[in-house]
Amino acid sequence: MKKIFINGLFPREDQEGSKVAIFAMDEATAGKTTPLLKAEADERGCVKSEIDEKYVNKEIQVRIRLAGFKPFQINAVVKDFGFYYTARLDKDTVYSGEITKLDKYVNWNSDQHYTDALADLLDIIRKI
Repeated sequence: MKKIFINGLFPREDQEGSKVAIFAMDEATAGKTTPLLKAEADERGCVKSEIDEKYVNKEIQVRIRLAGFKPFQINAVVKDFGFYYTARLDKDTVYSGEITKLDKYVNWNSDQHYTDALADLLDIIRKI
């Protein structure tokens, strides 16, 4: 199994955190709707999991969703050491649901959060 680490997500507190789904993008599985992984960000805005070694050097698609933020999606390749990524989430300024009342959402600064999360990720990668 290879490690997956994604940070920069909206953290789970009283409300739900960012939802992450990872799909295989090879010819055999492309177009199928069953994800390899479904997870929710923890209280630090991270997802830590594992993916089968058979996906090394294969393309995956990472989709990140949470009401109040613009949908985020990226295609990437799983490397020998796993998959490590920092997402940059931007507020959906049109959305007006419950999450917009949370202090953490009101004070969300996409640029600063991304910069801090990227620094955390670089520290983790240095230790691999």
